[in-house]
Amino acid sequence: MINSYNEWDKLERVVVGRADYANWPVNDPVYRNEAKNSLWTETPAPSGPVPQWIIDETEEDLHLLCKALVQCGVEVVRPDFMNFQTHDGMYNYCPRDRLLVAGNTIVDPAMLFPCRDQEIECLRSVTDQ
Repeated sequence: MINSYNEWDKLERVVVGRADYANWPVNDPVYRNEAKNSLWTETPAPSGPVPQWIIDETEEDLHLLCKALVQCGVEVVRPDFMNFQTHDGMYNYCPRDRLLVAGNTIVDPAMLFPCRDQEIECLRSVTDQ
């Protein structure tokens, strides 16, 4: 069961994201439009699969975070796998963006980028308990 009533009780269970198959959407019109509004002009907005070396390094860091949390007695839950590169999605790196927990209520907030709606599918194993 998921619940959170304050920010200072002992952490018992946490969802740690994944970087596997991370992707910068190509066909999401909102993402593409927002990229045009960026003040960063040194390089174009990223598009397509995130380079594998970045995914690998990120997963290595996430694994170390999970290990540290488990050593502290925290149950770690990870989102299910999804190949965001083949679905033109983004990633599951930020599950906290997808779920807002208030008490024993789980809210699925609206996302700015439509491509991020896919991420909730990877969290069903977390929310259906």
